[in-house]
Amino acid sequence: MKTNNTILGPSARLVATVRDELRERREERSARRSLERELASYRTPAEINDLLGVLSSQDSADADEMREVLLRQQLKHGLHRYAS
Repeated sequence: MKTNNTILGPSARLVATVRDELRERREERSARRSLERELASYRTPAEINDLLGVLSSQDSADADEMREVLLRQQLKHGLHRYAS
């Protein structure tokens, strides 16, 4: 026969794990939004290309994330220009 401790133990661990994962995801999204705000000042193709050039010699997860944000901005501004 199972006791309440064995029944609640795994579920309590599951809840803690899910809560921790959700907190990590919120922190990651917050950091991503912050990076996007910081890089938003680079708007022209020349500015974005200059920063991408600087990042081309960097090989890190942070540099990859910055490149991704800048490339998305470049695409967004490019599409916006053609739509106008």
